[in-house]
Amino acid sequence: MQKTKTHLLIISLCALAVLAACETVPAPISSPQDGQPVNQSQPAENMKKLDAGEESNGQTLPIGEEMPLVSAADQAAYGGALQLMDVSFCEKISDQSFKTQCRTDIANKTIEDKALESLDQSVCDEISNQDVRQACRIAVEVEKQSAEQENERLQVTAEMESRMKTALDNDDLSACASLENQNARIDCELNVLVNSARSADDTAACSRASSEEIKQACEQEVRQIGAAD
Repeated sequence: MQKTKTHLLIISLCALAVLAACETVPAPISSPQDGQPVNQSQPAENMKKLDAGEESNGQTLPIGEEMPLVSAADQAAYGGALQLMDVSFCEKISDQSFKTQCRTDIANKTIEDKALESLDQSVCDEISNQDVRQACRIAVEVEKQSAEQENERLQVTAEMESRMKTALDNDDLSACASLENQNARIDCELNVLVNSARSADDTAACSRASSEEIKQACEQEVRQIGAAD
């Protein structure tokens, strides 16, 4: 009798252990994608991510909002308006907010073009949006500096051409030596030497070159010109 009670007690303890294990292990559920068991806590984590506005399928959408859809026709009208700078294309847009945006963008672009043409940043102040206004001012500053650099380049080029002409007219290599740009000095010297050699019909004038490379280039140039004649 004692053995029987002991045996029943062991069976009861085992049953309780099995029940406790069943309560602590979550039952698997099937994934709608691949049919494999997944943890029940996973859907809750996914919902938490979406609630926080985190990325879903590579896009982040504001909570409770959907990405606005613009028709192909409205996009084409907007693109035409900007390309042709013609606000009448904005009137072809059906979406009212997009139509308003189109009108605003055309107006801002017109102001920016005017500011760029005059290189006057104050013209940008006609733009009401602060960010767009600042972008306009920066664009004018860049254009202004670019124009100044181009003017400097043109002045240097004009000065180089003037000195080279003086050197050729007077057969004066010293005028070439005064040029700051090395390539310009070499071109100037070569032109003076070739011109002098052609006038004398003798490559001996090339011996006045400041380097052997320039001398050889001069002699080769004179021979090629003579062969062509």
